[in-house]
Amino acid sequence: MTGDQLKGYSPWFRLAGKSGVQNTIKMLTDPMERRRIPYAVTFGNHDIQCGISSEEQAELYRQQPYGVCPEEGAAGGGSFANFQLVATMVTLVSYMPMANLSCRIGRKVTTYIGIGLMCLGGFCVFLTQGYSPMIYVWVSIAGIGMGTVATTIYPMIMEVASEKTTGRYNGYYYTASMSAQIITPVLSGAVMEFNGYRYLYLYSVTCTILVVLPLIFVKKGNTVLLKDLEIGDPGNCSRYIRDRDPVG
Repeated sequence: MTGDQLKGYSPWFRLAGKSGVQNTIKMLTDPMERRRIPYAVTFGNHDIQCGISSEEQAELYRQQPYGVCPEEGAAGGGSFANFQLVATMVTLVSYMPMANLSCRIGRKVTTYIGIGLMCLGGFCVFLTQGYSPMIYVWVSIAGIGMGTVATTIYPMIMEVASEKTTGRYNGYYYTASMSAQIITPVLSGAVMEFNGYRYLYLYSVTCTILVVLPLIFVKKGNTVLLKDLEIGDPGNCSRYIRDRDPVG
């Protein structure tokens, strides 16, 4: 909330500089100040776009009677978002290379590799005590794993289905996906509340391992290997897929 308000989408707001930021902070914090409620701020991606640094903003919050932003590492909150940013960027970069890999070694095997990378990266973050630059390495490994699984799972499901059952399997996929998005905020919130933020990565690893269980029973849906295709015959791939015995 603070970042969107401080950034300002009007050019006149941006010309106000530090005084404009200070006035906005006073308006934002007034409800807590009037009720004498102590508060702190976690900086996000838009806070630093207002024209002054996070350290300067933290000082403005500390000037308020009930602002309790710590002096040391006050601006560190925003840096935690960088881990997720790195993981997302690496995920995007990994899509094409891992898709090509699946065409060489098979989609199912590639999925197992992706799951392994996600578990490795998440578990290493869990074992890391405090901040370390190595966390960027671990989240990058996990990001490659996420990109791999995202590239292989959905096409695998669609290739398992026949023309008559495509809608059914598509429904299964999104029902499972959306259900997980509903359930996991509750479970992950409980993990963070009762065990701490570090255990969120252990929770992620546990969920990733559970993906292996249904994957073991998948007998079809593998990609067409490049070595099985005749070079110079693009239609061979289509014929290979058409001639398979689909499920359903």
